[in-house]
Amino acid sequence: MADWLGEHPGQLDKAALRTLRGHLPPERYQVLERRLPAPLPSLPPKEPADWNKWMLGEYLPYRQAAADQSELMPHLKLFAEQFLKAYARALNGGAHANWPVWQRTAALKQSGYLTLLVICDGLSIPDLLTLQGHLGRQDTAQRLSDLGSEIAFPALPTITHQAKPALVCGVAPTLSAQGKPLGELSTKTEKVRRALQTGQANEIVFWNYIGTDKLYHDAETLEQARSKADHELDYLAGQLLTLMLEAIPREVPAQLVITTDHGRLLRESDRSVTPPPGFIPEGRSAMGNWTGVPAEGYAVEDQYVMLGRSRFGLSQDCAMLWTDETFRNAAGASGHEICPHGGLSPEEVLIPWSVYARDLAFRLPTLEVVGRGEAEQPGTLILRAINPNGVPLIVDTVSGPLSALLHEWKAWTLPAHDTAELQIPLASWPKAAALPTLTLRAAVRAGQGTPQELSAEVDLETQELQTSTSSILDDL
Repeated sequence: MADWLGEHPGQLDKAALRTLRGHLPPERYQVLERRLPAPLPSLPPKEPADWNKWMLGEYLPYRQAAADQSELMPHLKLFAEQFLKAYARALNGGAHANWPVWQRTAALKQSGYLTLLVICDGLSIPDLLTLQGHLGRQDTAQRLSDLGSEIAFPALPTITHQAKPALVCGVAPTLSAQGKPLGELSTKTEKVRRALQTGQANEIVFWNYIGTDKLYHDAETLEQARSKADHELDYLAGQLLTLMLEAIPREVPAQLVITTDHGRLLRESDRSVTPPPGFIPEGRSAMGNWTGVPAEGYAVEDQYVMLGRSRFGLSQDCAMLWTDETFRNAAGASGHEICPHGGLSPEEVLIPWSVYARDLAFRLPTLEVVGRGEAEQPGTLILRAINPNGVPLIVDTVSGPLSALLHEWKAWTLPAHDTAELQIPLASWPKAAALPTLTLRAAVRAGQGTPQELSAEVDLETQELQTSTSSILDDL
């Protein structure tokens, strides 16, 4: 079927592609996925909390499709402005203070786990999804539980030697030059293994994995890079499983964090933009001195944004491209780049932060269904849950006679160490005679782990205008 769809792309749609998921190698599946017609995304939302959904559902499908990328220029320009405003607030302890990746790293010191934090240099969100697919297939014993993925802000500019120190030191970029890594840091697998063998809870071991960046810099074409990325990520998944499941003693609580120092442009790019006078280019960024910095701390130009060092916590003023081009190199030479980085596109500055727990055992939540209503009249069922665990749980599916009343059930997330309530309107409240038969079971999981089943306590009451308890012939 895959071969036929490859030869008849006009017949390819999301339904056809869904039937092939799980039956094709990731590389083959992604080739077909990129051929799907993708609608132009809506303009980026204003709030960072909405960017992940927009990225996955609208932006990335268009970005990776064979579509007219010039149509995205208004989106890229608006996103660059919105991101810089959010980044500046986060940097200065404002409303988005929990988004910078260095804040996430620092918090791991109080996580209660020994953390293997793998810095997959230049890992994009699509590559993370591929890596997660390989992890799921190779973890046949299902010992790693996916606790969820989020996006984070890298340190600017998105160049390795500028962005990585803040991540490993867990401090703002302006302090990272004098900072010390929060744990053992190495590019060598064996050194990482030895650190994990003796590690304890609340410690971090950093694996600086550079293969995910090098393959793009070495690739000659975009398709070659994508093919190499799939093989590289398959290999990396095996290495991660070996470290997590074999190197760390079983009695030590352990978690895996997958992140990166920067993302990368998901396109080929021409080195065609001359950097500002006196600025030294590196990829899609250039550093130098900017006189006349406005009060806002930045200025949007035709192809790049000028950033003032004070507002954005930089060692020097910076120019970052928001279009798809790359700066000419320091010698002024042009050329061609495969998925460069350093700019302000969403895929460069929204980086993945994915967490897995090893051998996660969670206590089942309590679940009850309550409600009062009048028979055969509209009413409201209330589902209440208490999650006693330190991780969110997902009520994935429901079954049993009562589930027939829960039309179009969607997965329900229970916050960690908290209560949750879900109200479900009913078009017709059940009759009293039916109540004893209405039971409900739920499948609950942590992240992408194996679901566990539990029975809900059901406390429903029906009011009826008249309830017949005897034969109408009894009085005759």
